[in-house]
Amino acid sequence: MWVAAGGRASGSDRQRKAGAAGGWPGTLREARTHVAISLIPWLRSNGQAAVTSEQCEGAARVVYASARKVWLENRDADDED
Repeated sequence: MWVAAGGRASGSDRQRKAGAAGGWPGTLREARTHVAISLIPWLRSNGQAAVTSEQCEGAARVVYASARKVWLENRDADDED
């Protein structure tokens, strides 16, 4: 489950209406993939010609933390510790 533009969680409409359940499903690998397919092309199309590996890793960690935060805010109350 990853956060899409506008702060909405990705997934089916049923999943969004039901809320998140269970443990946090995200990984840093998925965040890195999200950065590679979404953020880097956007940066390049907006004049950022070169992106360092450190910048990519930092962006992936921000994406991961943001997605996890939104997921935690939207998970079912029964799943809270």
